[in-house]
Amino acid sequence: RQFNEKVDIKLKENYKIINIARLSKRQKQQHLLVKAFLLLNEDFDNWKLELWGPTEDKNYCTEIEHIIKENNLEERIVLCGATNDVEGVMRGADIFCMPSMYEGFPISLGEAMSIGLPVIGIKECLAVNDLIKDKETGLLCHNNPEDIANKLKMLMSNVELRRKLGTAAHSEMKQYDSNEVWDRWDKLIKSLK
Repeated sequence: RQFNEKVDIKLKENYKIINIARLSKRQKQQHLLVKAFLLLNEDFDNWKLELWGPTEDKNYCTEIEHIIKENNLEERIVLCGATNDVEGVMRGADIFCMPSMYEGFPISLGEAMSIGLPVIGIKECLAVNDLIKDKETGLLCHNNPEDIANKLKMLMSNVELRRKLGTAAHSEMKQYDSNEVWDRWDKLIKSLK
């Protein structure tokens, strides 16, 4: 699925970082994003973090909830659960962050990029590395809260950078448009006749 209409990245009063993935400590690592947000929360009090996706591991969900509660951030870091309106959730966001350690083809990352959201991903995750060209179509960071926070801060404090990376990501994802992919398959199959 590709969302073609680009989001409008602009200055406003309140902003939102999102992650859309099942809650999974070993693979998706949302706790790193939560810890990164904690490092920035005082300097960016008009930002919110939303984690969207089903719970794979109840203990992991409890661990994240504990971090949120002990830092009194229940209003600013929200576990939203699953959604059937991925595009709507993405269109209400300002940054998409994927702290996954490994992925196949990261569909939600591709969807975020296809609508022009600025994105951050883990450098060590090969599939993420295939989609994000560092400092061109998004930002890559190391697998730790401090570097995630550094990259978030770059985007959170610079609307022009968000707009530039989002626009480049949107253009880059056109190669995955279903019509483009089907045309390539059609040419390949016809060439084998």
